[in-house]
Amino acid sequence: PVRPRFARSATPGLGEARPRTRDLPLEGLFAWQPLPTLRLSGGINWLTSGLHQFIDLSQFARIGRFSDRQRSLGLFSEGEWHPAPRVTLVVGVRYQHDTQRRMGLLTKPDGPAPINYNGAFTAWLPKASLAYAFSDGLTAGLLVQKAYNAGGATLTLLGFTDTFAAETLWAYEVFACGSLAGGRFR
Repeated sequence: PVRPRFARSATPGLGEARPRTRDLPLEGLFAWQPLPTLRLSGGINWLTSGLHQFIDLSQFARIGRFSDRQRSLGLFSEGEWHPAPRVTLVVGVRYQHDTQRRMGLLTKPDGPAPINYNGAFTAWLPKASLAYAFSDGLTAGLLVQKAYNAGGATLTLLGFTDTFAAETLWAYEVFACGSLAGGRFR
């Protein structure tokens, strides 16, 4: 695996960070079309990430050193059905499970502020879309889907652990897709 090194420029002592990251993503997909009007697909997504970070907050009398490990597993499936020649119905679901392990400490004048966090988050994320092709160059439709961002933890400058829950939201979209100038613009 490639181990890139990044330096984020900040005023010395006001948050200059030196992280080292390591990621390993794996993904497998399948597609099956049992009928001319029905297509089924799905897959698995696995990601493991490691982060070792030094952050210089010496202007606030603090230095931080942290080690994070995150793992994500996603299982997803989708069905696309054409009940009529110009109509497409798409229904899908994703199961997402994320774990986080964060250890480290932030030095303070009155002693170190440690963080030792283990978190696990799970979400079911459905989606549905209905589209109508008005012509070969214009399709419009509706999409409803649930989105998700895993929770986690951080340390405040005062040295308190601040945990936050997973975030979810429902997105409702009206969309149009088209091409112009004989397909040169899409």
